[in-house]
Amino acid sequence: MFNLFAERRTHPRIEAKDHPGLIDLTPVKVLDLSFCGALIETDAWLVPGRHYDLRIEPGISIGATVVRCTIRRIDARGRRSRVVRHAGLLFDTPDDLVRQQLLLLLRALGRAASDSPPVELAIAR
Repeated sequence: MFNLFAERRTHPRIEAKDHPGLIDLTPVKVLDLSFCGALIETDAWLVPGRHYDLRIEPGISIGATVVRCTIRRIDARGRRSRVVRHAGLLFDTPDDLVRQQLLLLLRALGRAASDSPPVELAIAR
């Protein structure tokens, strides 16, 4: 029987704890990260199926396709409100340099988040 909620990710995600990043010069927070994708938080609407350039601090640059973009919450502050969205990204196949940079970042994030799966799982495939 098909399980709608079964885990379909090839690589486990490491919690990134709002790690800073940019998508086409728009600030984003990286919520979780793996070699093949990320979950980000942003104020901008990202079009599913569209390709964007993602820059993750400390300077990792990788192309990504938006798989989904949903409204997570609306923050109301006086007369202004802010729509906060979560977007799932699928990375382009990284070259060796980007792969190495992602490995170092995933290791650092994995040490900081004790509840994340071991980084070795994230890089196994």
